[in-house]
Amino acid sequence: MILSIWRSHRRIGAQNCKGFALAIIVHNSLLRSVGVVHWQLQVARTVNRERVTLRQVIEAGSIETPVDLRTTYRDQIFNAQLLPNGTIEFEGSLFNAPSMALGAARNLAEGRALGDPMKPTGGWPYWHYFDQDTQKWTPLEVLRKRYLKRG
Repeated sequence: MILSIWRSHRRIGAQNCKGFALAIIVHNSLLRSVGVVHWQLQVARTVNRERVTLRQVIEAGSIETPVDLRTTYRDQIFNAQLLPNGTIEFEGSLFNAPSMALGAARNLAEGRALGDPMKPTGGWPYWHYFDQDTQKWTPLEVLRKRYLKRG
């Protein structure tokens, strides 16, 4: 049962997880009976975290756009730009989420075409922006965490 719940979570993606989070809460007693309470909390946090969009972070005033982004994969540095509408421009294509832009970078690093099917890749921790306050390249994940704390 737990494996099938996990697989359905991975399959339906973060955008459609409202029902999944509810299913986890409903099956709380089942999960406790097999000692997986910690797993349940991790999944619930993942579901909530994934619902944040770059557009929400921008509209909250957490970052001024456009801003340059960069990531490193297989010792290659990839550059992109976060646009005011919350999309990421990478290699002439627009992506609605950091994970999609990172998937495209991963494709290029692995010798595939930009538009080839992408492996699931969480992009928030891997795309970095230059934080003017700290003078350091900082993961977008920091902005997402700040946004969630405000909410």
